[in-house]
Amino acid sequence: MRGYLVVTGLLFGAVALAHLLRLIYASPVQIAAEVVPMWISVIGLVVAGGLCIWGFALEYQLYSRKPNPKTGRRRNLGTFKTRAAAEKHERAVQFFKRRG
Repeated sequence: MRGYLVVTGLLFGAVALAHLLRLIYASPVQIAAEVVPMWISVIGLVVAGGLCIWGFALEYQLYSRKPNPKTGRRRNLGTFKTRAAAEKHERAVQFFKRRG
């Protein structure tokens, strides 16, 4: 999963960079006989840039086993940089839950 996030982050980063360069240099883009307006590159830059940041920012999250009765969703118990850190935290939590 980590490799997938890095690859997609890089691909969306490249697309965002292409849109940024088009905006900086005001390069005309033509598809068939239609000229693509510049404002489309602004939207492309925002969307691709956001997806790039989101791809790199995703981290391992720990969720509770039981859903919240009010919302029906599981609670987020923490966000960690690596799976090992999440598992270590979970072991520590379970240790203290069992010891009372």
